[in-house]
Amino acid sequence: PPQLADCMSTMHALSALRGAVRRAVVQRPPSGCRAAYRGFASGDDATVIDTAGMPLSPEELQSHLMDSIQSSASTDLQLPDKSARANMWARILRSGTPLRQDPWPHPSGAATFWLLRHADAPTYTNVAAGDVDPFDPAEQMGGEGSNATVIAVLVQQTDPFHVLYGASIHPALPTTAATSLVQAAAATIAPERCEALVSLPGLCAWVRDGERWNDAGMLAACGEESAAAARAVALNQPRPGHSVLGPGTFNAAKTAWMFLANQYVDSNDELLEEMMMYKTVLGAGTWNIQHLADTDPEYMVLAGGATAIFEPKP
Repeated sequence: PPQLADCMSTMHALSALRGAVRRAVVQRPPSGCRAAYRGFASGDDATVIDTAGMPLSPEELQSHLMDSIQSSASTDLQLPDKSARANMWARILRSGTPLRQDPWPHPSGAATFWLLRHADAPTYTNVAAGDVDPFDPAEQMGGEGSNATVIAVLVQQTDPFHVLYGASIHPALPTTAATSLVQAAAATIAPERCEALVSLPGLCAWVRDGERWNDAGMLAACGEESAAAARAVALNQPRPGHSVLGPGTFNAAKTAWMFLANQYVDSNDELLEEMMMYKTVLGAGTWNIQHLADTDPEYMVLAGGATAIFEPKP
């Protein structure tokens, strides 16, 4: 039926959108931001923000954020640690720097990107006159391109249901910098109708690095067959005696993979911080890890399809 075809088309578009957002979030920042963090971590006063009630201008804000990530010839990505990012955000807030939340409708019509900018950054309101926001969802923040003035992004999917996901933050700032974006998005709908998603792109690597399919607690709780299937998922290779890594393996791995995914989340402060950010705004509800919630091929390699989903309390 036409309605079913339209729904399927929308779902495919949303899956592709989530994949694009996820790839942008996990990509390295542009070369201008690929560097070792010094500044606050080393006690260099050159990057300290004056917090004596003096709001930063848009240019000063960008300068401070960029200065916090020093230039380096290294190709390895070394970003500010959690404490340094939290300190930077606290200093911005204490300075009284005004910020605003801009909605950016995705061309598909299925989602809105919420953008955090300095309140005095350029605005793009006269679309009829060609005054179009240059934001590019595929581009990282922290460079000098289309997203130069953006310091945090959040995606609000609106069709066929409401869900928030894709929180992406300037590499000098903590996840909580996106809290006001969650508030702005939630204000447009009833909180009890809004879900949230947090991707787990490091799950497979975490399982591989620790060879966690051998974990005694997991083996006792889930059994050897499920553990063996989880090993195949983590390694992205067929089980012994199988020619492909297919649905049968993912189904067999479910019990062990959910056990490992919950352990991974519990051990990851960054993920827990992001999940708490959503829950603080959305209120009553629970976080659960769902198996094969996102079957985008690239995400299957990164997380075996597991996704943390916040479901509001009925």
